[in-house]
Amino acid sequence: LTIMSKSTCIKSMEFDFDSSVGISWNHLTANPQKAAEMISHLPPSLENLTIYSAPFGIGFLDAVIDWIRNDAIHLKSLAIWYTCSCMNGNNNGNVTVNGSGNGNGKVTVNANGGRD
Repeated sequence: LTIMSKSTCIKSMEFDFDSSVGISWNHLTANPQKAAEMISHLPPSLENLTIYSAPFGIGFLDAVIDWIRNDAIHLKSLAIWYTCSCMNGNNNGNVTVNGSGNGNGKVTVNANGGRD
C-alpha cells in the first residue's frame, strides 16, 4: 500500500468488488477497515477512479471522501456504482453525493446504481 500511495505515474484505477467477476475480495469483505485503509493509500496522481459493488459500509465511503479532500489533487473523474453506505447491502437507502474534487473535473458519486 505504501508503494502504491507514492506512485506518480498511475492515472486511472478501477476496483470491482463483485465476487462474481472472478476475483476474491474476501480478505477485505471480512474486514472493512482494510478496504478503507486501501482507499487511504491511493496515489495522489490519480485522475480517474471507478469503484463497483463495494459492500464495505459508511467507513469505506468516508475513506473515499477523506482521500478526495486530502490527497486527490489531480482527480478529474470519480464513479462509484452499485455501492451503498450500509454493510453488505443491508440497507434500502441510497447515497448520492455530487461535488467537485480538488481537480478541475467533475466528480460524481452515485451510490444507487444509476448512471449520472
